[in-house]
Amino acid sequence: MKLIYTIWIVLVSITAFAQNYQTVEEVNSVCDQLGFSSDEEAHIAVDNIMEIIGLQKNFIIQKCPNINNAVAKNITDKSGNIKRYILYDSEFFSNMDIKAGSDWAAISILAHEIGHHLNGHALNNKGSNHKFELDADYFSGLILAKMGATLEEAQSAIQTFRYEKATATHPAKQDRLNEIEKGWTKGDDYKNRGNTTNDTPITDAMEPLVQELYRKAKKGDASAQSSLGYFYYSGNGVEKDYDKAVKWTRKAAEQGNATGQNNLGNMYSNGNGVERDYNKAQKWTHRAAEQGNASGQFNLGVAYAKGEGVEQDYFQAAKWTRRAAEQGHALGQAILGSMYVNGNGVEKDYDEAVKWFRKAAEQGDAQGQNYLGVMYYEGAGVEKDYNEALKWFRKSARKDYKDSQEKLTKLGESW
Repeated sequence: MKLIYTIWIVLVSITAFAQNYQTVEEVNSVCDQLGFSSDEEAHIAVDNIMEIIGLQKNFIIQKCPNINNAVAKNITDKSGNIKRYILYDSEFFSNMDIKAGSDWAAISILAHEIGHHLNGHALNNKGSNHKFELDADYFSGLILAKMGATLEEAQSAIQTFRYEKATATHPAKQDRLNEIEKGWTKGDDYKNRGNTTNDTPITDAMEPLVQELYRKAKKGDASAQSSLGYFYYSGNGVEKDYDKAVKWTRKAAEQGNATGQNNLGNMYSNGNGVERDYNKAQKWTHRAAEQGNASGQFNLGVAYAKGEGVEQDYFQAAKWTRRAAEQGHALGQAILGSMYVNGNGVEKDYDEAVKWFRKAAEQGDAQGQNYLGVMYYEGAGVEKDYNEALKWFRKSARKDYKDSQEKLTKLGESW
């Protein structure tokens, strides 16, 4: 099982307008006309940003009308669980990129929003402040340099803004451009020193964030403790230290932080920083899952399927995997689909399998794309369609998914 770091995305709007959604039910009602899918392009962009910084996302990306931007927000469901969304207009990418004359414009906005969280900003519906915005602009410039954008491309979204002077919530346009340039210069310099691979931590650039997390963690901030534990676990921004990772993650978990509980469970499961203990692993994973943590729910489902720390129970495995899948957990969706194919914990149902494979595939999950390709190739749950099968096999193969690559090779097809 993988260590999952929760991205607590909060409200931030670059340009101005965003709906004041208060509940998950309201989001679902308003956005229903567009379904609950999203452009694969959006998922790929976010995944690429997260890969650069070595973290994994734990939020739902959903198309929604009338946003006219990307809006990141925490929303509470009926049970009081926090669901994390990035909502965006269906025309968001194309409109922003056309206006800016650059394919990097929308990506820079997504990086900006993620930057708010990574800098520990607590934004709400009342808006942001100048320091928060400049911090996020710096981060956006840094990330786009690492991704290969030019300075002009990194600044392309801000260049479209009409306002020149500072507003109550946003700095002057030139100040924002300057901050993006500072971040871009730092990222470009780091890249030119030979650190070009995505798995290389941006240690010097992450140092201010780690210092701020440490300050908050010492004061008892559970979210900061969980985040600091992750950084020590991954060696991103600090020297890897499993003992310190366990120390801070445990502090967060004992305060009831769901992400910390899930991560501590994974540490026990993997034997990193602690002696491997599946019983303790599932104790903490179960606590996270009960709080509605999608990664915890998925990991608990895996534990029931394998019988690790709990009695093997395919019904319970399906139950918890479904809860994760319904929150948009892409791998959970792919695994739930496979359960419907094999009849593990649920009745065999190819139609239902295709439904979940498609959800995972549309999020860019390579396993879901491969499985969906198989369903089209076999004509199971969908009408047999060789070209559609090839389409999904190729998407999966291009993400280095070996099964899809082998299938295409046997079929004599390229990817």
